[in-house]
Amino acid sequence: MATLFRNKNSPVWRARYYDATGKRISKTTGSTMRREAKRIADGFQADVDREKREQSSMPVALSNVVNIAARKAASGSLTLKAAEDLVRNMHRLANPDFKEFSVKDWYAKWITTQKQYISAATMKGYQEDLNLFVNAWGPRVSEKKLTELTDDDVLRGMAEAHKTVKASTVNKALGSLRRAFQTAYQQDLVVHNVALKVRALKLTDSTKRGPFTTEEIGLLLDDASTNESFFRRGLNHEWYGLIIMGTYTGMRLGDLLSLRSTHIVGDHLEVVTSKTGHTIKVPLAEPCAKWLKDQEGELFPKLKRQKKGTTSTQFTRIMERAGVKRDILHAGDQTLRRSFHSLRHTFTSLLADADIQTDVRQRLTGHKSAGVHAMYTHHEKSLERAIKALPTAFIK
Repeated sequence: MATLFRNKNSPVWRARYYDATGKRISKTTGSTMRREAKRIADGFQADVDREKREQSSMPVALSNVVNIAARKAASGSLTLKAAEDLVRNMHRLANPDFKEFSVKDWYAKWITTQKQYISAATMKGYQEDLNLFVNAWGPRVSEKKLTELTDDDVLRGMAEAHKTVKASTVNKALGSLRRAFQTAYQQDLVVHNVALKVRALKLTDSTKRGPFTTEEIGLLLDDASTNESFFRRGLNHEWYGLIIMGTYTGMRLGDLLSLRSTHIVGDHLEVVTSKTGHTIKVPLAEPCAKWLKDQEGELFPKLKRQKKGTTSTQFTRIMERAGVKRDILHAGDQTLRRSFHSLRHTFTSLLADADIQTDVRQRLTGHKSAGVHAMYTHHEKSLERAIKALPTAFIK
Protein backbone atom coordinates (compact mmCIF):
# COMPACT_ATOMS: atom_id res chain seq x y z
CA MET A 1 0.00 0.00 0.00
CA ALA A 2 1.24 3.48 -0.87
CA THR A 3 1.82 6.00 1.90
CA LEU A 4 1.91 9.79 1.82
CA PHE A 5 4.36 12.34 3.17
CA ARG A 6 5.39 15.94 2.57
CA ASN A 7 8.85 17.42 2.38
CA LYS A 8 9.66 20.27 4.70
CA ASN A 9 8.49 23.64 3.36
CA SER A 10 6.47 21.95 0.52
CA PRO A 11 2.64 21.80 0.48
CA VAL A 12 2.65 19.02 -2.18
CA TRP A 13 2.07 15.44 -1.05
CA ARG A 14 4.45 12.71 -2.19
CA ALA A 15 3.77 8.97 -2.53
CA ARG A 16 6.03 6.24 -1.18
CA TYR A 17 5.62 2.70 -2.53
CA TYR A 18 7.61 -0.28 -3.88
CA ASP A 19 7.99 -1.14 -7.60
CA ALA A 20 7.74 -4.63 -9.14
CA THR A 21 11.38 -5.36 -8.26
CA GLY A 22 10.95 -4.36 -4.60
CA LYS A 23 12.74 -1.04 -4.98
CA ARG A 24 11.43 1.78 -2.79
CA ILE A 25 10.01 4.64 -4.88
CA SER A 26 9.26 8.22 -3.86
CA LYS A 27 7.18 10.16 -6.37
CA THR A 28 5.25 13.43 -6.24
CA THR A 29 1.47 13.30 -6.58
CA GLY A 30 1.38 16.92 -7.71
CA SER A 31 -1.51 17.62 -5.33
CA THR A 32 -1.72 19.68 -2.12
CA MET A 33 -5.00 17.98 -1.13
CA ARG A 34 -4.50 14.82 0.94
CA ARG A 35 -7.57 12.94 -0.34
CA GLU A 36 -6.68 13.55 -3.99
CA ALA A 37 -3.01 12.77 -3.30
CA LYS A 38 -4.05 9.44 -1.70
CA ARG A 39 -6.08 8.51 -4.78
CA ILE A 40 -3.10 9.29 -7.04
CA ALA A 41 -0.70 7.33 -4.82
CA ASP A 42 -3.01 4.30 -4.83
CA GLY A 43 -3.01 4.55 -8.61
CA PHE A 44 0.79 4.32 -8.63
CA GLN A 45 0.57 1.18 -6.50
CA ALA A 46 -2.18 -0.29 -8.70
CA ASP A 47 0.03 0.08 -11.77
CA VAL A 48 2.82 -1.79 -9.99
CA ASP A 49 0.46 -4.57 -8.88
CA ARG A 50 -0.86 -4.95 -12.44
CA GLU A 51 2.69 -5.21 -13.82
CA LYS A 52 3.54 -7.87 -11.21
CA ARG A 53 0.46 -9.91 -12.15
CA GLU A 54 1.34 -9.72 -15.85
CA GLN A 55 4.91 -10.81 -15.15
CA SER A 56 3.72 -13.74 -13.08
CA SER A 57 1.23 -14.84 -15.74
CA MET A 58 3.67 -14.52 -18.65
CA PRO A 59 5.57 -17.79 -18.01
CA VAL A 60 2.22 -19.60 -17.91
CA ALA A 61 1.07 -18.01 -21.17
CA LEU A 62 4.37 -18.76 -22.87
CA SER A 63 4.25 -22.31 -21.52
CA ASN A 64 0.79 -22.76 -23.06
CA VAL A 65 2.13 -21.74 -26.50
CA VAL A 66 5.03 -24.17 -26.15
CA ASN A 67 2.62 -26.96 -25.16
CA ILE A 68 0.49 -26.25 -28.24
CA ALA A 69 3.62 -26.47 -30.41
CA ALA A 70 4.55 -29.78 -28.76
CA ARG A 71 1.09 -31.25 -29.36
CA LYS A 72 1.10 -30.17 -33.01
CA ALA A 73 4.59 -31.61 -33.48
CA ALA A 74 3.54 -34.93 -31.92
CA SER A 75 0.51 -35.16 -34.20
CA GLY A 76 2.53 -34.22 -37.28
CA SER A 77 0.52 -31.04 -37.88
CA LEU A 78 3.24 -28.51 -36.99
CA THR A 79 3.70 -26.89 -40.39
CA LEU A 80 6.15 -24.07 -41.00
CA LYS A 81 3.29 -21.57 -41.11
CA ALA A 82 1.82 -22.92 -37.84
CA ALA A 83 5.25 -22.68 -36.19
CA GLU A 84 5.63 -19.07 -37.36
CA ASP A 85 2.17 -18.22 -36.00
CA LEU A 86 3.12 -19.67 -32.61
CA VAL A 87 6.37 -17.70 -32.57
CA ARG A 88 4.41 -14.54 -33.36
CA ASN A 89 2.07 -15.27 -30.44
CA MET A 90 5.05 -15.67 -28.11
CA HIS A 91 6.46 -12.39 -29.39
CA ARG A 92 3.17 -10.59 -28.72
CA LEU A 93 3.05 -11.97 -25.18
CA ALA A 94 6.63 -10.94 -24.45
CA ASN A 95 6.31 -7.54 -26.17
CA PRO A 96 2.78 -6.20 -25.55
CA ASP A 97 3.83 -2.69 -26.64
CA PHE A 98 5.17 -3.92 -30.00
CA LYS A 99 3.56 -1.93 -32.84
CA GLU A 100 2.20 -4.04 -35.67
CA PHE A 101 1.61 -2.52 -39.11
CA SER A 102 -0.83 -3.52 -41.77
CA VAL A 103 0.74 -4.37 -45.13
CA LYS A 104 -0.66 -1.19 -46.69
CA ASP A 105 0.45 1.07 -43.82
CA TRP A 106 3.97 -0.33 -43.71
CA TYR A 107 4.39 -0.06 -47.51
CA ALA A 108 3.25 3.58 -47.33
CA LYS A 109 5.52 4.29 -44.35
CA TRP A 110 8.49 2.73 -46.15
CA ILE A 111 7.88 4.91 -49.22
CA THR A 112 7.85 8.00 -47.00
CA THR A 113 11.21 7.06 -45.46
CA GLN A 114 12.74 6.80 -48.95
CA LYS A 115 11.90 10.39 -49.86
CA GLN A 116 15.26 11.80 -48.74
CA TYR A 117 17.19 9.30 -50.87
CA ILE A 118 15.32 9.22 -54.19
CA SER A 119 14.11 11.54 -56.92
CA ALA A 120 10.54 12.80 -57.20
CA ALA A 121 10.02 10.55 -60.23
CA THR A 122 11.12 7.44 -58.32
CA MET A 123 8.94 8.48 -55.38
CA LYS A 124 5.97 8.72 -57.72
CA GLY A 125 6.84 5.29 -59.13
CA TYR A 126 6.88 3.74 -55.65
CA GLN A 127 3.45 5.22 -54.93
CA GLU A 128 2.16 3.72 -58.18
CA ASP A 129 3.58 0.35 -57.10
CA LEU A 130 1.73 0.60 -53.78
CA ASN A 131 -1.54 1.49 -55.53
CA LEU A 132 -1.08 -1.42 -57.94
CA PHE A 133 -0.83 -3.98 -55.15
CA VAL A 134 -3.50 -2.39 -52.93
CA ASN A 135 -6.00 -2.36 -55.81
CA ALA A 136 -5.10 -5.93 -56.80
CA TRP A 137 -5.31 -7.27 -53.23
CA GLY A 138 -8.35 -5.41 -52.03
CA PRO A 139 -8.92 -4.54 -48.34
CA ARG A 140 -8.85 -8.16 -47.14
CA VAL A 141 -5.15 -8.60 -47.97
CA SER A 142 -3.83 -5.04 -47.90
CA GLU A 143 -5.18 -4.57 -44.34
CA LYS A 144 -3.57 -7.81 -43.14
CA LYS A 145 -0.93 -7.56 -40.45
CA LEU A 146 2.53 -7.32 -41.95
CA THR A 147 3.51 -10.61 -40.32
CA GLU A 148 0.55 -12.41 -41.87
CA LEU A 149 1.20 -11.68 -45.55
CA THR A 150 2.15 -14.83 -47.46
CA ASP A 151 3.98 -15.46 -50.70
CA ASP A 152 0.67 -16.78 -52.09
CA ASP A 153 -0.88 -13.38 -51.34
CA VAL A 154 1.89 -11.72 -53.33
CA LEU A 155 1.48 -14.18 -56.22
CA ARG A 156 -2.28 -13.68 -56.37
CA GLY A 157 -1.84 -9.91 -56.25
CA MET A 158 0.59 -10.03 -59.15
CA ALA A 159 -1.74 -12.24 -61.19
CA GLU A 160 -4.68 -9.90 -60.56
CA ALA A 161 -2.64 -6.81 -61.47
CA HIS A 162 -1.38 -8.49 -64.64
CA LYS A 163 -4.95 -8.57 -65.95
CA THR A 164 -4.77 -4.80 -66.52
CA VAL A 165 -1.07 -3.89 -66.76
CA LYS A 166 2.03 -5.32 -68.42
CA ALA A 167 4.30 -7.89 -66.80
CA SER A 168 7.14 -5.35 -66.65
CA THR A 169 4.94 -3.00 -64.60
CA VAL A 170 4.02 -5.80 -62.18
CA ASN A 171 7.68 -6.85 -61.86
CA LYS A 172 8.68 -3.27 -61.08
CA ALA A 173 6.11 -3.20 -58.27
CA LEU A 174 7.39 -6.55 -56.98
CA GLY A 175 10.88 -5.03 -56.78
CA SER A 176 9.76 -2.19 -54.53
CA LEU A 177 7.65 -4.57 -52.40
CA ARG A 178 10.76 -6.71 -51.87
CA ARG A 179 12.71 -3.65 -50.74
CA ALA A 180 9.93 -2.58 -48.37
CA PHE A 181 9.78 -6.04 -46.78
CA GLN A 182 13.56 -6.27 -46.57
CA THR A 183 13.55 -3.12 -44.47
CA ALA A 184 10.83 -4.65 -42.28
CA TYR A 185 12.95 -7.79 -41.89
CA GLN A 186 16.02 -5.73 -40.94
CA GLN A 187 13.94 -3.95 -38.29
CA ASP A 188 12.70 -7.31 -36.88
CA LEU A 189 9.09 -6.57 -37.86
CA VAL A 190 8.80 -9.83 -39.85
CA VAL A 191 10.57 -13.18 -39.64
CA HIS A 192 11.37 -13.30 -43.35
CA ASN A 193 10.87 -11.40 -46.61
CA VAL A 194 7.93 -13.14 -48.29
CA ALA A 195 8.35 -11.15 -51.51
CA LEU A 196 11.83 -12.60 -52.05
CA LYS A 197 10.33 -16.07 -52.53
CA VAL A 198 8.15 -14.87 -55.43
CA ARG A 199 9.51 -15.01 -58.97
CA ALA A 200 9.02 -12.18 -61.44
CA LEU A 201 6.57 -12.63 -64.32
CA LYS A 202 7.81 -13.69 -67.73
CA LEU A 203 8.07 -10.66 -70.00
CA THR A 204 6.07 -12.02 -72.92
CA ASP A 205 3.77 -9.01 -73.25
CA SER A 206 6.29 -6.19 -72.88
CA THR A 207 7.18 -4.05 -75.87
CA LYS A 208 10.91 -3.82 -76.35
CA ARG A 209 12.51 -0.71 -77.75
CA GLY A 210 14.71 -0.54 -80.80
CA PRO A 211 17.21 2.01 -82.13
CA PHE A 212 17.14 4.10 -85.29
CA THR A 213 19.69 3.82 -88.06
CA THR A 214 21.77 6.88 -88.93
CA GLU A 215 19.86 7.10 -92.22
CA GLU A 216 16.57 7.22 -90.31
CA ILE A 217 17.90 9.96 -88.03
CA GLY A 218 18.65 11.98 -91.17
CA LEU A 219 15.05 11.51 -92.37
CA LEU A 220 13.67 12.63 -88.99
CA LEU A 221 15.84 15.76 -89.01
CA ASP A 222 14.73 16.59 -92.55
CA ASP A 223 11.05 16.44 -91.58
CA ALA A 224 11.57 18.49 -88.40
CA SER A 225 13.35 21.17 -90.47
CA THR A 226 10.80 21.44 -93.28
CA ASN A 227 7.41 20.73 -91.69
CA GLU A 228 5.07 23.65 -92.45
CA SER A 229 2.92 23.07 -89.34
CA PHE A 230 6.02 23.45 -87.18
CA PHE A 231 6.97 26.61 -89.09
CA ARG A 232 3.63 28.25 -88.24
CA ARG A 233 4.16 27.52 -84.54
CA GLY A 234 7.88 28.25 -84.51
CA LEU A 235 8.80 24.67 -83.56
CA ASN A 236 11.20 23.72 -86.35
CA HIS A 237 14.36 24.95 -84.64
CA GLU A 238 13.44 23.34 -81.33
CA TRP A 239 12.45 20.00 -82.87
CA TYR A 240 15.61 19.83 -84.93
CA GLY A 241 17.67 20.55 -81.81
CA LEU A 242 15.70 18.06 -79.69
CA ILE A 243 16.43 15.22 -82.14
CA ILE A 244 20.09 16.24 -82.43
CA MET A 245 20.51 16.42 -78.65
CA GLY A 246 18.67 13.13 -78.14
CA THR A 247 20.89 11.38 -80.66
CA TYR A 248 24.22 12.73 -79.40
CA THR A 249 23.59 12.84 -75.63
CA GLY A 250 21.24 9.87 -75.08
CA MET A 251 19.31 11.93 -72.52
CA ARG A 252 15.68 11.22 -71.66
CA LEU A 253 12.99 13.45 -73.15
CA GLY A 254 12.03 15.05 -69.83
CA ASP A 255 15.64 15.94 -69.02
CA LEU A 256 16.18 17.38 -72.49
CA LEU A 257 13.08 19.59 -72.29
CA SER A 258 14.34 21.00 -68.96
CA LEU A 259 17.73 22.02 -70.36
CA ARG A 260 18.92 25.61 -70.02
CA SER A 261 22.04 27.32 -71.27
CA THR A 262 23.35 27.16 -67.68
CA HIS A 263 23.67 23.39 -68.10
CA ILE A 264 26.40 24.01 -70.69
CA VAL A 265 29.68 23.99 -68.80
CA GLY A 266 32.60 24.61 -71.15
CA ASP A 267 32.41 22.00 -73.88
CA HIS A 268 30.00 19.61 -72.16
CA LEU A 269 26.55 19.31 -70.63
CA GLU A 270 26.30 18.80 -66.89
CA VAL A 271 22.88 17.55 -65.77
CA VAL A 272 21.28 15.91 -62.72
CA THR A 273 18.87 13.33 -64.16
CA SER A 274 15.26 13.48 -62.97
CA LYS A 275 14.83 9.69 -62.83
CA THR A 276 17.89 8.62 -60.84
CA GLY A 277 19.27 11.88 -59.46
CA HIS A 278 22.68 11.04 -60.96
CA THR A 279 24.92 13.78 -62.28
CA ILE A 280 26.04 13.07 -65.83
CA LYS A 281 28.58 14.96 -67.89
CA VAL A 282 28.24 14.56 -71.64
CA PRO A 283 30.83 16.18 -73.94
CA LEU A 284 29.11 18.09 -76.72
CA ALA A 285 29.34 16.46 -80.13
CA GLU A 286 29.97 18.85 -83.01
CA PRO A 287 26.30 18.86 -84.22
CA CYS A 288 25.16 19.70 -80.66
CA ALA A 289 27.71 22.48 -80.23
CA LYS A 290 26.65 23.95 -83.56
CA TRP A 291 22.95 23.97 -82.64
CA LEU A 292 23.62 25.34 -79.15
CA LYS A 293 25.71 28.26 -80.38
CA ASP A 294 24.43 31.58 -78.96
CA GLN A 295 21.49 29.91 -77.15
CA GLU A 296 20.41 31.61 -73.91
CA GLY A 297 17.97 30.59 -71.22
CA GLU A 298 15.64 27.64 -71.84
CA LEU A 299 16.71 25.57 -74.83
CA PHE A 300 13.22 24.24 -75.64
CA PRO A 301 10.78 26.82 -74.23
CA LYS A 302 7.85 26.09 -76.57
CA LEU A 303 8.12 22.30 -76.49
CA LYS A 304 8.51 22.33 -72.71
CA ARG A 305 5.21 24.14 -72.26
CA GLN A 306 3.18 21.73 -74.36
CA LYS A 307 0.70 19.41 -72.65
CA LYS A 308 2.07 16.11 -71.39
CA GLY A 309 2.10 13.57 -74.19
CA THR A 310 1.84 16.13 -76.99
CA THR A 311 5.58 16.09 -77.68
CA SER A 312 5.66 12.30 -77.91
CA THR A 313 2.68 12.36 -80.27
CA GLN A 314 4.37 14.95 -82.46
CA PHE A 315 7.47 12.76 -82.69
CA THR A 316 5.35 9.80 -83.79
CA ARG A 317 3.92 11.98 -86.58
CA ILE A 318 7.42 13.08 -87.58
CA MET A 319 8.28 9.38 -87.97
CA GLU A 320 5.16 8.78 -90.09
CA ARG A 321 5.86 11.72 -92.40
CA ALA A 322 9.55 10.76 -92.69
CA GLY A 323 8.67 7.17 -93.61
CA VAL A 324 10.40 5.76 -90.51
CA LYS A 325 8.59 2.66 -89.28
CA ARG A 326 7.43 2.65 -85.69
CA ASP A 327 7.74 -1.14 -85.36
CA ILE A 328 10.55 -3.21 -86.81
CA LEU A 329 11.26 -6.94 -86.76
CA HIS A 330 14.32 -8.10 -84.86
CA ALA A 331 15.81 -11.60 -84.74
CA GLY A 332 13.16 -12.87 -87.13
CA ASP A 333 10.05 -12.70 -84.96
CA GLN A 334 10.63 -10.12 -82.23
CA THR A 335 8.97 -6.74 -82.70
CA LEU A 336 10.85 -3.66 -81.53
CA ARG A 337 8.96 -0.39 -81.16
CA ARG A 338 10.54 3.00 -81.78
CA SER A 339 9.66 6.30 -80.12
CA PHE A 340 11.61 9.35 -78.97
CA HIS A 341 13.16 7.18 -76.25
CA SER A 342 14.71 5.12 -79.05
CA LEU A 343 17.19 7.96 -79.57
CA ARG A 344 18.66 6.89 -76.21
CA HIS A 345 18.98 3.35 -77.58
CA THR A 346 20.53 4.78 -80.73
CA PHE A 347 23.10 6.77 -78.76
CA THR A 348 24.12 3.71 -76.72
CA SER A 349 24.26 1.45 -79.77
CA LEU A 350 26.36 3.88 -81.79
CA LEU A 351 28.85 4.05 -78.93
CA ALA A 352 28.95 0.24 -78.71
CA ASP A 353 29.48 -0.07 -82.46
CA ALA A 354 32.36 2.38 -82.10
CA ASP A 355 33.91 -0.05 -79.55
CA ILE A 356 33.46 2.35 -76.63
CA GLN A 357 33.83 0.38 -73.39
CA THR A 358 30.74 -0.47 -71.33
CA ASP A 359 31.77 1.51 -68.24
CA VAL A 360 32.26 4.64 -70.34
CA ARG A 361 28.87 4.19 -72.01
CA GLN A 362 27.20 3.77 -68.62
CA ARG A 363 28.77 6.97 -67.33
CA LEU A 364 27.44 8.85 -70.36
CA THR A 365 23.91 7.42 -70.12
CA GLY A 366 23.69 7.40 -66.32
CA HIS A 367 22.53 3.77 -66.20
CA LYS A 368 22.96 2.35 -62.69
CA SER A 369 23.48 -1.27 -63.74
CA ALA A 370 25.12 -3.14 -66.57
CA GLY A 371 21.96 -5.24 -66.94
CA VAL A 372 19.79 -2.21 -67.66
CA HIS A 373 22.45 -0.76 -69.94
CA ALA A 374 22.62 -3.99 -71.95
CA MET A 375 18.94 -3.60 -72.92
CA TYR A 376 19.80 -0.29 -74.58
CA THR A 377 22.77 -1.65 -76.52
CA HIS A 378 22.13 -3.12 -79.95
CA HIS A 379 25.44 -4.33 -81.44
CA GLU A 380 24.63 -4.63 -85.12
CA LYS A 381 27.75 -3.25 -86.82
CA SER A 382 30.19 -4.36 -84.12
CA LEU A 383 28.87 -7.92 -84.39
CA GLU A 384 29.25 -7.82 -88.16
CA ARG A 385 32.86 -6.64 -87.76
CA ALA A 386 33.49 -9.46 -85.30
CA ILE A 387 32.29 -12.11 -87.78
CA LYS A 388 34.25 -10.57 -90.64
CA ALA A 389 37.38 -10.78 -88.47
CA LEU A 390 37.18 -14.59 -88.40
CA PRO A 391 39.84 -16.27 -90.60
CA THR A 392 38.73 -17.81 -93.90
CA ALA A 393 42.03 -18.25 -95.80
CA PHE A 394 42.32 -21.91 -94.79
CA ILE A 395 39.11 -22.81 -96.67
CA LYS A 396 39.70 -24.16 -100.21
